[in-house]
Amino acid sequence: MLFKLKLHMNDKPILQKDIAEVLGISINTVSHALRGLPDISAETTAKVRNKAKEMGYIPNSMAIKLKTGSSKTIALVYDNLINPYFMIMASKLFELIKSRGYDCLICPSGNNSILDTKVFNDLLPLQVDGIFSFLDVEEKVATSKAFQANNVVIVGRASVHNISSIYVDDFHGGELVGEYFKNKGYKNILYVGAHEISESSKRLSGLKTVYGDSIMAVEFSEKDDVSRLVNFIKENNIDAVFGFNDILATIVQKAIEQEKLPIDVVGFDAIHKTLPFVDDITSVTYDFDKIAENAIEELMRKINGDDSVQKIKISVSLYLKGETNL
Repeated sequence: MLFKLKLHMNDKPILQKDIAEVLGISINTVSHALRGLPDISAETTAKVRNKAKEMGYIPNSMAIKLKTGSSKTIALVYDNLINPYFMIMASKLFELIKSRGYDCLICPSGNNSILDTKVFNDLLPLQVDGIFSFLDVEEKVATSKAFQANNVVIVGRASVHNISSIYVDDFHGGELVGEYFKNKGYKNILYVGAHEISESSKRLSGLKTVYGDSIMAVEFSEKDDVSRLVNFIKENNIDAVFGFNDILATIVQKAIEQEKLPIDVVGFDAIHKTLPFVDDITSVTYDFDKIAENAIEELMRKINGDDSVQKIKISVSLYLKGETNL
């Protein structure tokens, strides 16, 4: 059965004065409550927001921007939302953004793996109050006046520029995996990942602090032919594999299981702890909530006028496959 929705061209949008009249309060009180200002009690704020939602009030973001100098909007820039890491972090950041009274714009970078001029120019017309970026920033953009006039926090990696960043201790993660392999008595270790990614290089460097330059490393991504990697593993009598992230580690794990190879595989991110339907593997773990909470606090600090730069490193530990304290 088909239903048709009849739209009335003369229907007028709900205004703040309409909400004020229904509740018997001033327009100024409604305005302050909707903006989450501290001079309005929590009870009144909740009453106004509930009534606004009930009446179908839609805020005029451009009018808000002109009146307050704030769009109450934060952009989240990413390059690959299919990656479970980005899915998890985007979800946590979105909830925190909403809890602070802001709206969130999800902004894909297309095929760009860096926040370059094109991506940044697409953001400028949006007039957002702040930007969370999973991408580092191109030199030309980072040094521009337009970029420096915006509030930006890099999430998940340490920017090579003087930009606030919340990231994990990649180097120590590599060390932990090396110590784990060493305790198991493994001799021939293989690292798989994209070497040009700084986080990957740090994880490999941490691994080398335990095993030295005897570590073998190959470029590998989820799009590559895993059968060639399996052949490399066989030919070099590999005992254990460290994958740049859980995606690569899981691909390798499944491939060697089919070949019935007794090889230990370790990943990074421990996404199984957040997404239980993902394969359980030994992996470097850290607190996703701590990253998100530090990121929102850093961005709010910038929005409130503090333009100092902080780079916050989040500690890591090793999650062992089969642990029950998820």
